[in-house]
Amino acid sequence: MTLKLEILEKPSADPYDIFFESCSHALIQQSVLWADVISPLSPDIPYFLIVKDQDENVLGGIPVYHFKTDSGGILTSVPHAGPLGGILCKKDCDEIIKNQIYSELMQGAIRLARDLNCISLTIITNPFLSDAEFYSQPVHPDYIFNNFCQIIDLHNLFPENNSYYSEKSGYTIDRNVRRNLKKALENNVTVEWATEADFEEWYPIHVKRHTELGVEPLPRALLINILDILSQFNMAGLVVAKLNNRIVGGCIFIWNKEVVDTYILSSDSDYTEYGINHAITDFAVRYFNRKGIRWFNWQGCKRDSGVYRFKQSWGGIEKKYQFLTWTFDGFQNIFSYNFEDIPREYKWHYVAPFEAIKNKAQKGIFNK
Repeated sequence: MTLKLEILEKPSADPYDIFFESCSHALIQQSVLWADVISPLSPDIPYFLIVKDQDENVLGGIPVYHFKTDSGGILTSVPHAGPLGGILCKKDCDEIIKNQIYSELMQGAIRLARDLNCISLTIITNPFLSDAEFYSQPVHPDYIFNNFCQIIDLHNLFPENNSYYSEKSGYTIDRNVRRNLKKALENNVTVEWATEADFEEWYPIHVKRHTELGVEPLPRALLINILDILSQFNMAGLVVAKLNNRIVGGCIFIWNKEVVDTYILSSDSDYTEYGINHAITDFAVRYFNRKGIRWFNWQGCKRDSGVYRFKQSWGGIEKKYQFLTWTFDGFQNIFSYNFEDIPREYKWHYVAPFEAIKNKAQKGIFNK
């Protein structure tokens, strides 16, 4: 089949946007709207690569972002926190055509990175499609970083036979879930969709919790953009938990069709014993199951952590995906920088596996 590659820029990305809307498996991070969310926050220029057949039908596409810096620009499909996505391909393509589509898009992304004088190109694979095998043509990546997220299959959490859940008996998959939901109920914890004023009360809780964990809080401007832009299209919202009419926790969710992401869950550590996070999760999985969404994406965390066990207690299972990085002229200069300076220079952007940069590895496979 003869395929044709096109590279689109805003505001002329309509062909990509129409294709995105036609794909039931499309993730919100692959949308033009996501570019509207993140582009104003840093010098990211979005490009939308599409592949068409001889009849001008779009068969595949990918959004990539050019991040400019004095240390060397990068082209990436994973800017800012909570990245997902990679190549979006028409679902009913056979394997031969699918391989062609991926190859055309990857060649196009590599050419674009070189044309923009980027020192690297990073593409993320899709944990819900298991499509990593299609990315290595025509050029194998220099770095592979194996990652995973934890997800709940809501079709299993709420099966028709109610083997995991019923309104009468509550959750039966984990005793700790039931115990904490009982705590929340006994303490009159309420959960609801937030108002604009609620966000202003919740965000300091997020800052406090991330400071306690030694992690930089997510930028307020990013979270406001998510809520202001995506909520207009019913693709994002903040859920808050209240105790005595005071907000004690909350979670921003983003979603599209088959997948919902728990973008950021933060609760006040002073109320850990009240089952706050369990109450928020209970509210969310019920809501998104009724909405017809299948995959509840917790995102990733360390396996040997309480957060991992919390997600596991809800039936969370691992879905694997990869960060694939190709390097170009100038990338070797990264090795001459102080390791601590790189996250500041490329703030909220993935450049290469940290272990690779730290150990000055030219190539390799790395694991979370």
